[in-house]
Amino acid sequence: MLRIHFTSADLARVTLGYNSSLPVSEAVMSLQALRHRSGPRFSVWRHAVGKQLPARASLLGSLVPVSGWAPDFLTPGPDHASPTAGAFDAIRATPRRRLTAELRRLSHHHRLPTCSQLGRCLKGSGLPELAALAEMLQAVRAASTPGSPRVSWSGRRS
Repeated sequence: MLRIHFTSADLARVTLGYNSSLPVSEAVMSLQALRHRSGPRFSVWRHAVGKQLPARASLLGSLVPVSGWAPDFLTPGPDHASPTAGAFDAIRATPRRRLTAELRRLSHHHRLPTCSQLGRCLKGSGLPELAALAEMLQAVRAASTPGSPRVSWSGRRS
């Protein structure tokens, strides 16, 4: 086994870059955690966040499986001008062809609502479809972010 030792001076020089797609990725992973009911660890968090979400946000559950692949347009890459809004803007600008292809791929592994159900729910927001999805993801992120300091990684420590 290879072990690498970092001194405190080494660690003091470490910087972490900000990835502008992080807010959207956090929202998608929060959705997965909200729907994954195993264990009591996140039950208080799930309950608190679930109460804050708009009813339409349940539509996102049909687009984000509990585990496995989620459509890539929901987690755009880090090439955005604005750290917080950029990734949500990228979702709003997803080309129709890409949206269709990724939803088709998802439908092979995950049950999706019918187009009429999906369209009705998205149009009920008064926004264009992709803007409604981005708004729902922003609502999930806003609801789940206050609990993030209490949610910590519980990996093996050496």
